[in-house]
Amino acid sequence: MKEQLLLLQKKALYLLPLALFVYTWYLYFSLIKAEKQNEKIEVPNLVFEAKRFVHLDLKGAPPKVSYYKHLFPFLAKLGTNGLLIEYEDMFPYSGDTLKHIPAENAYTLQEIATINSLAEENNLTVIPLVQTFGHLEFLLKLKKFKFLREVPKYPQVICPTHNMTLHILSEMLRQVIQAHPKSTMIHIGADEVYHIGECDRCKLDMYNHKLTNQQLFIRHIKRIASHIKLRYPHIKILMWDDEFRNIPIEELQNSGLNALVELVIWKYASNVLSEVGFELFNKYADIFKTLWFASAFKGATGSNKYLTSIEHHVSNHESWMEIYKRYKAKIWLPATINNYR
Repeated sequence: MKEQLLLLQKKALYLLPLALFVYTWYLYFSLIKAEKQNEKIEVPNLVFEAKRFVHLDLKGAPPKVSYYKHLFPFLAKLGTNGLLIEYEDMFPYSGDTLKHIPAENAYTLQEIATINSLAEENNLTVIPLVQTFGHLEFLLKLKKFKFLREVPKYPQVICPTHNMTLHILSEMLRQVIQAHPKSTMIHIGADEVYHIGECDRCKLDMYNHKLTNQQLFIRHIKRIASHIKLRYPHIKILMWDDEFRNIPIEELQNSGLNALVELVIWKYASNVLSEVGFELFNKYADIFKTLWFASAFKGATGSNKYLTSIEHHVSNHESWMEIYKRYKAKIWLPATINNYR
């Protein structure tokens, strides 16, 4: 009996990815069919004044540009107003410093221009996202940039005190901004920075300047944001909020970051308030004039999931709608970002 069960489990493991593959192509061709037939998509008439952005995280399985020709009109029909595009190594970085970053299947600059054009045709605002602290695996995994790791054995976080860090990040930002001439916003990431103040260089700098880990984080973000504002004063800067959650309100108020960045609060739990509490939103509302929030329609429930829990993500969106209703009179909530991974 045990052997039979093990055999069935093995068969299931082989068949499930195949089933998902077939289902994905079924959805793709259904989308093309709907496009050709110009089928009307019924969207519920929800009272939601803020704009809706979709986050395209291109790590892992980036679409071909031809797919966007079908995806963007579909998203527009659903009420989407813009796209947050996180390229990672799919951006065609160039020059002696950055030429090793792009993946073999990275988009060309012409394809980036096509993506921008397709977005404009569908009235979708494009916000590029360039990670500037954590989630820099696509950069720090490379031998050429290993020396910039905060922790030598982990390629996740860049060292904020290395004299090459700002140079490399600013060049990445310059190239991405240049490739999006009509974009008036950029997202600098900075979420889930798991290692701060751990390398000897950072420890010495923190000792000399009497900095805490949180103050080191704030200083790095201020340097990045100030650099962008100095060179591109017309560009609005967004960033994820999670590293600010445990920073005291006085520290945030004194940092001056509210004049440089707009926070995007992300939480993918089924009940957001039970996870973060009213105190966090009240703290942010006292400091920042504008807040964004981010939900997720799939993923974010575990690294070993094959299928999306629809109930979980519906609850996540309902939870965010309750927060929106509660705080929209107190603070400007211009948009929501839905993570499409």
